[in-house]
Amino acid sequence: MTPSWMKRPPSGMIRRFSSMVTSRSAFRRRMVGIGTSWAVSIAPIVYHRPARRPNRLPDSGGHDILPRCRLGPRSERMAMATERLYYNDPFLLSFTARVVERLVVEGRPAVILDRTAFYPTSGGQPDDRGTLGGIPVREVREVEGEIVHILEGEVSGDVLPGEVEWKRRFDHMQQHTGQHILSQALERRGASTSSFHIGEEVSTIDLDRGDFSPQELAEAEDEANAVVFEDRPVWVHWVTPEEASQFPLRKLPAGHERVRIVEVEGYDWSPCGGTHCTRTGQVGPIRIVHSERRGAETRIAFLCGWRALRDARWKHDMLTRLGLFLTVGIPHLPSAVARLAATAEEARKALEQTQQALLRYEARELYGQAESVGRARVVRAVFPGRPWEEVRRLAR
Repeated sequence: MTPSWMKRPPSGMIRRFSSMVTSRSAFRRRMVGIGTSWAVSIAPIVYHRPARRPNRLPDSGGHDILPRCRLGPRSERMAMATERLYYNDPFLLSFTARVVERLVVEGRPAVILDRTAFYPTSGGQPDDRGTLGGIPVREVREVEGEIVHILEGEVSGDVLPGEVEWKRRFDHMQQHTGQHILSQALERRGASTSSFHIGEEVSTIDLDRGDFSPQELAEAEDEANAVVFEDRPVWVHWVTPEEASQFPLRKLPAGHERVRIVEVEGYDWSPCGGTHCTRTGQVGPIRIVHSERRGAETRIAFLCGWRALRDARWKHDMLTRLGLFLTVGIPHLPSAVARLAATAEEARKALEQTQQALLRYEARELYGQAESVGRARVVRAVFPGRPWEEVRRLAR
């Protein structure tokens, strides 16, 4: 059963931010680069808690006050792009939006809204789930710059209430922010991230270096968790491509009028459109659970937050049960299993010698019963259900 506090974010965790540029003039800000200190000139983005505004007016008849959007040609809709509410508030779960177009996608009803808190599958991060107008959202896609909500059934009304599933949203926030931190820790060890993917159970990062040692991966993991324990703020900057060039980005994006940069304060700066934690402490533990060399590249599998905790829990439970079975404590399991494996190997060799002796005895018996055909002796026998390998050894 999901605890009630996991169904929605705790009140103390909710951070609703809107961003504004405090000044058009640039300012000098100290940043820490990889192993050195340097200064850049950027336009600051300051986050503040906005004043509470009424969602309804007394004379509105109880309806949300939203800008009216009429359906129009695609070119007209493209100029009126969907407002992505998750950009500035990843903790926003409830919202109201107006339908601007109804579609049928792969035989299922779908809608495009004037604004949405649902994140579409993009950039290695899966989509959000939840409901629109009480109808479950099956999938959220970005198609030609528009966010398409594919539903389980028809939904009525021009204005729809939306609810985003918190458990899935927060899981993706933990994995994605954790990936930024871990990628930076690996970058500092000479490996750039080629791609990453958040899976249903485990997430992966592909690196352009293939000679990682276990010790290096452990050191990167320790550094990433140190950043988590420091509970650093995670900031979002909206900048022009020219301003983006002043950030220590691993890769400069191209073809965008405005660039969204996610900063783990003083540690990592990455262009990203995903949903992220607002402090590193929300990420929870980061664990590298597997690494695989692929030629000149390495793929690592990792877990963050609740995934890492659940993984540690089931593994600890398994080790505890194994220790009880072998009547040893967890620290002594490797030596106990090694002794058990050695005993099993000795038993296997003894059994093989015994089987070989029995086969030689059986072969002599069969040869004694063989028929003479000219100058040859022919053995005829049927062995129903007997393993072929054993029969072959007998014939030798």
